[in-house]
Amino acid sequence: MAGLGARYKPGHITVSKCQKSQVKGGKHDMGKTIRCKNMMYVQQVKHLPAKIADKDKMIAVIENELKPQRYAIILHDKDTNKDGTPEAPGYHVMLCFENARSIAATAKHLGDNPQYITKWNGDVNNGFAYLLHRTKAAKAKGKHQYDPSEVAANFDFAGLLQQIENKVNLKQYKAQDGVNFSIDELLNALYVGIMSKDEVEKRMTGAQYGRYRRQVEDVWAKRLRNLADEWRKEMIAQGKQTTVIWLYGEAGTGKTHMARTLAEKANQPFFMAGSSRDIFQNYSGEHTIILDELRPKIMAYQDLLRILDPFNIKTGVNAPARYNDKALAADLIIVTSPYSPYKFWLEQFSTLVRYNFDVRKASLAEEGEDDFDQLDRRIGVTICLEQDFIYQMKSN
Repeated sequence: MAGLGARYKPGHITVSKCQKSQVKGGKHDMGKTIRCKNMMYVQQVKHLPAKIADKDKMIAVIENELKPQRYAIILHDKDTNKDGTPEAPGYHVMLCFENARSIAATAKHLGDNPQYITKWNGDVNNGFAYLLHRTKAAKAKGKHQYDPSEVAANFDFAGLLQQIENKVNLKQYKAQDGVNFSIDELLNALYVGIMSKDEVEKRMTGAQYGRYRRQVEDVWAKRLRNLADEWRKEMIAQGKQTTVIWLYGEAGTGKTHMARTLAEKANQPFFMAGSSRDIFQNYSGEHTIILDELRPKIMAYQDLLRILDPFNIKTGVNAPARYNDKALAADLIIVTSPYSPYKFWLEQFSTLVRYNFDVRKASLAEEGEDDFDQLDRRIGVTICLEQDFIYQMKSN
């Protein structure tokens, strides 16, 4: 980031004492009962099992048998002991799984003993950084700084490392009291996720806000798009799609309360969209979206169909917003409305029609190209709420 280097030294990445001792070969649990999502395998080259005797064989076992969400491998062959003599070369492998795995079972796939695999506690990015000795402790001890090109990974490792170092630098800078941020520094902090959009706007002067408000919106939209792209990759890899639930009923039947309850059960932050014209203005990448009190013609019908499409995970979908369309990353969308899906469709295409000398309201939905099935097939569950009863009208 321009202008930061003159104010402080580049940041370091911390690693816990527990992880430090594990990486150095401290006391290990044998792994019979330990289950975790993130773990590190460390073994000297001369002791590698025949099944993974070289890097190519190791990668084959990892990709074909273990199938982690992310992995990274490096050969440490330039480390030295305290007396300056070379350490025995060895491999360090960082493994990240979607669900917790048994260390013992993982070791069995590798053909090695569980004692050479350690559970990685804390931020997984510290584990990836340790592969290059980019942690604070490793740097303090003068450990050799490996190059990202020496790492074999199933993702953009160099890009991740750059993000990690940018975030650490910005966090250190952000912690300084009495620092006036330039607009470039604020925008960069927003882009990498160190500051939220609200925090950036609060730190701006009135003149900065008036002049750069649109740039803030542009950077924020790009940030959401990047996050949505990463989220979509994970969802596609897991074979998941978006679930849509439609709750309808009269006022006072508890639609919003039920929507909130369902959203909370998803155990992830949710976004509550109001009934204004710019309903996605404050969307911040939440994976659950509640379209509360949705009424016909609040948004273009084609936009609604795109947002509710269960298969939009494959292609991505943008929701209309005032300054920049927002890239959505939702696997659960809950709609509350006074209208059933069918009546919503009819009302969406309603208009005033002249009958002789009278003007009446009529729906042209049946005459248009957008039949009801286009909306209906996007909805997984439809629930009707009344004062004393709840009816499940449809479930896919």
